[in-house]
Amino acid sequence: MSINFRRSLVLIALTSTMSTGCSLIPNFSKNEPPQKNNFASINQCIQNFEIRIGSQWLATATIPPNCLEQNLRIKELLQKSQGRVKDTKFNRVDVSNLTGTFINDGYRVNGDWKLQHREVIFKNPINDHTNYTPWSDDTGNFSQEIFMRIDNGTIVVQATNHSLSRDKQGLIRDLLGDFLVYGNGNFRDQLVAQVRDGLNALNGAAIADMLIENGAAKQLTTKAPINEQQATILINNASKRINARISPKGLDISLTLKS
Repeated sequence: MSINFRRSLVLIALTSTMSTGCSLIPNFSKNEPPQKNNFASINQCIQNFEIRIGSQWLATATIPPNCLEQNLRIKELLQKSQGRVKDTKFNRVDVSNLTGTFINDGYRVNGDWKLQHREVIFKNPINDHTNYTPWSDDTGNFSQEIFMRIDNGTIVVQATNHSLSRDKQGLIRDLLGDFLVYGNGNFRDQLVAQVRDGLNALNGAAIADMLIENGAAKQLTTKAPINEQQATILINNASKRINARISPKGLDISLTLKS
């Protein structure tokens, strides 16, 4: 079998997930009621909250990984993304064992993939009975890192480092990595889009609200000659000056209240 023909098979097997509406990352049904992020529980998770008064008034806090994952619904997203993502007479594609962890400046997703392919040997023109070749398997694992940060209240999410390995060299292998995981519109792009949607709810304004609900305004009155109402206004007005960086310890927040 020629290399070009093999590549054509891969294109048919993998890129058609887009044209058929088959997604490697699930689209939550539009008929389902929208789920609000659980800010009540994440508010209770804010740790190491401090306000420092100097040439700049600076507030800092940390949201630990378990609360951040809950708020962004990452584990739910990964769980729903597993399983058979394509199943036709000629191709089967599975994604499994998806796990994730927070890293410096982002999130790393690891998982396994499997692709099976077969071809027609003979089709009986009388009764349409078809004989196929045995299934040819390709398996392996992959990882994808996603850069995530909040700069001056603005969400920044983009794909960064990735890797893919194969357990063996099967029939369909030439463009497998590009189209199954990293091709335009496939796993990586859809995963990044879903994470970005989740992180958009955790913007500067939302973080300012969380700080206020955790007593930031009241604490500020003990360190500056202002009342609680003035402190609340000050924090809300500073929502566009919020910076947040992800690490294995969670989301580290820095808010410049007054410069």
